[in-house]
Amino acid sequence: MKNLKRFIILVSLILIISFLSSCKKGELKENVFHFSSYKTFDKVEYDIYYSDDYFKEKSSKYNTHLLSASACMALASGSSIDPKTGNPKQITTNIKEFYKVIGFNSFKSNVDGESLPKTTSFGVYCAKREIDDFTLISISVRGFGYLVEWASNFKLGGNDLYAEGFYDASSIYLDTLRSYIKDNNIKGKIKIWTSGYSRGGAGVNLAIGRIDDELVNGNNILSDDVTYEKDDIYAFCFEAPCGKVLTSIDGKIKEKGEDYNNIYCIVNSNDFVTYVAPKTLGYIRYGIDYYLPNIENDLNYIDYINGCKNVYNNLPNKDILGEYDIDKFIVSSSNKINYTLGLYMKELIDIVGSTIETRQEYHENFEPSFVGLAETIFKNNSVREVLIDFGMNFAKRLLLDDTNEILVKDVLYNQKRLFKDLKPILNDTLIYSSKIDVNVDDLLKLLEGLSPILIGILTSDEGFNYAKNLLNTTNMKILAKGHIPELCLSYITSLDSKYGYTDYQLPTSYYTLEAPNNISIDIKHNDLTLSSKDYSAFAQSNDKASGFKTYFLPVSSYDIKAEKDMEFKLYLNSGEYVNPSLITSKTITKDSIVKI
Repeated sequence: MKNLKRFIILVSLILIISFLSSCKKGELKENVFHFSSYKTFDKVEYDIYYSDDYFKEKSSKYNTHLLSASACMALASGSSIDPKTGNPKQITTNIKEFYKVIGFNSFKSNVDGESLPKTTSFGVYCAKREIDDFTLISISVRGFGYLVEWASNFKLGGNDLYAEGFYDASSIYLDTLRSYIKDNNIKGKIKIWTSGYSRGGAGVNLAIGRIDDELVNGNNILSDDVTYEKDDIYAFCFEAPCGKVLTSIDGKIKEKGEDYNNIYCIVNSNDFVTYVAPKTLGYIRYGIDYYLPNIENDLNYIDYINGCKNVYNNLPNKDILGEYDIDKFIVSSSNKINYTLGLYMKELIDIVGSTIETRQEYHENFEPSFVGLAETIFKNNSVREVLIDFGMNFAKRLLLDDTNEILVKDVLYNQKRLFKDLKPILNDTLIYSSKIDVNVDDLLKLLEGLSPILIGILTSDEGFNYAKNLLNTTNMKILAKGHIPELCLSYITSLDSKYGYTDYQLPTSYYTLEAPNNISIDIKHNDLTLSSKDYSAFAQSNDKASGFKTYFLPVSSYDIKAEKDMEFKLYLNSGEYVNPSLITSKTITKDSIVKI
């Protein structure tokens, strides 16, 4: 009996010592990873749920849990330290830890991934895991904390297939992946899991799109020693710019078809980055665009936004992030009701694209100024820091006196004086802006190269309204906040049952209904009547010049009723089509009901 007691005590001591040793400082926690706060680079802890089962289904099958895990990977891939002041070798700390936590090995970073950012650099990280009869290779990329790399985002080049800056990033990605396969002697069947945020998402998008392009033609461009199919590649691009020139076939976009449905593009409509390069110049993303819930794409968006806010408000770095206020963007126009930041940005970027007209014109006349401006203002700080610091000081300076009116008159009547009158305003702005170190004359020279675009915006039908909205200090903060990684993570994980919410598949399209603006209509969905007199239900844009009003509606079934005879048109807005696709054009007689 005494021996049994001694044995029990001994085992208990061993278990206690083992438990304490496993909790020692620096030990990795199961299901927890870290990412860097976008502003301070402090470590933020967050849960990660990973399973090998995610890769037993085809990549074309939507998986909420894999989407969340991919968002976590994208955040872990951001710079782990402030790249301006820290040791470059520590940039990969978070992504290394991420792979260890989920059981991946053989981590490798390319040279750019462990170096200070340059205009043309692109950080790429690889790791692998053996599962059943295949090797799962994971590739992640640096999507924030890259400073001057922003300049390459404006390099569209003269290529008729790709935006040059993102194409160069995708080439670095593919070269790194090929080297990783060779250096680790990987053979046989492989699967690929990859994700990226922002510029990183654009690089991933083109890299996987190029792989898919070759698979359509039966080509393997990675290694003769490995085999893979389209449904073996799982690609997630979060808040990515557009970098592919679309291929139109009978009004449909080839790059949005089934050959590319393994590429998931997660789009926050309120993120300005997702609207460039402009679609008016022919740029799109490979794969399917999935929209985070917003008023124009989801009837229940308020419920989902409340879930997002709950996650956001409980983030460890919430005090640094500030309140969730994306939905407080103010569009100062009586013609627009419930207009979101996203709808506003789409119109503004369309105007910019229409002003430039062609990709070749941009490359020859505007690209040097855009790239030079980005190299100048983002060399030491992030886009959000610059937008808030410089943008708000510029807005305040404009509102101090009658400067607004002077610049307006210059644009309308004496454009040669515009930059002369702008110089003292910019000079005062630079004095109070700590995030930009540039001479006012150098800044003016770069801006003068963009003058046709600036003047094109301001002389458009609602140009001054757009400028007025941008120069609102509250709006300036909100505009910058639309592109912070933590906001994207909050959206994604608030739609996942692993995090205590309801699983939800993101929508890929929305309707626009066009009707005469002088006739009231009722739009009924089930027991919910969305009256045109009740502006709380959906977004609207009233074009008085054309005499038509546009209603933005989530894709669903509706009953339409009008107070007078009228004709309406219903369009489907989807990345699948070059232009919105006309679903129906019908005439409603007074008090009749038309179902759509």
